[in-house]
Amino acid sequence: MGSCNAQLESVKSELKMCKADAGGADAESRKKLARAAGDEDKMKAKEEGEKAALEGKVKDEEAKIAGMSNAKADEAAQRQKEKDECKISSMSAAKKECDARVDTLNQQIGMLQAKAGGKGGGSGGKGGKGRGSGAASE
Repeated sequence: MGSCNAQLESVKSELKMCKADAGGADAESRKKLARAAGDEDKMKAKEEGEKAALEGKVKDEEAKIAGMSNAKADEAAQRQKEKDECKISSMSAAKKECDARVDTLNQQIGMLQAKAGGKGGGSGGKGGKGRGSGAASE
């Protein structure tokens, strides 16, 4: 019986050591779990910070692109305005040339009517529509 009691005491002692080891392992596991949770929180915070930074960059790039687009539109509008002004200037010059030709032709008509009127005995000649009939007396 003495050997049974000795074995029992030995088993109880081993059980206590196992419980102590298990308690230590449990505490170590809890520490590791807490560290892992803390690391996970840090990673999430880091990722959120990086995400916010990237979103800020995207917004900056979008604003930059919008600004460039507006600048391109302004440049295109300015070029079109310059083209339109050039056309207006060209048309104005062409109108002046046409007006000058019309004035020259009216003077020639007036001279021809005056010649025709002088040869025809002062009857005013044919085609005296009132245009240039006073050109000779001017």
